[in-house]
Amino acid sequence: MDDAIIALYQNGERLRPSQGYPMRLFMPGLEGNVSVKWLRRLEVTDRPAYTQNENRSYSDTLGDGRLQNFSLYMGVKSVITHPSAGQQLPDKGYYEIAGLAWSGFGKVKAVEVSVDGGKNWISATLDGPVHTKSLTRFSLP
Repeated sequence: MDDAIIALYQNGERLRPSQGYPMRLFMPGLEGNVSVKWLRRLEVTDRPAYTQNENRSYSDTLGDGRLQNFSLYMGVKSVITHPSAGQQLPDKGYYEIAGLAWSGFGKVKAVEVSVDGGKNWISATLDGPVHTKSLTRFSLP
């Protein structure tokens, strides 16, 4: 893949054991289980290995009951960072809602936010540069 990274260093220092020393495979846009820590060798094949962990832990049940093996791509995800969960706002009024959105399928094109439990949705503004398979900041006054 054109964006796969085998990392030896982070921020100019060798990876620490908790970060995957001696090497870590990093696969942007794919689920975290594909970014293997403590990489010592890499074997490339033209088909899945069908290991026990791949079949048991990383399969998804679809709506019709069938299993989808190898859920690789990170789906669309988002998190509101401000106001943060459990934060008590001091008074009624207007507040900015801000957060991060990302997708393993490419660039985030739009973010919508609901403040009434999903009855109505409002388009948020995408802040800063929007890159493929990268965190994208959004805000809504």
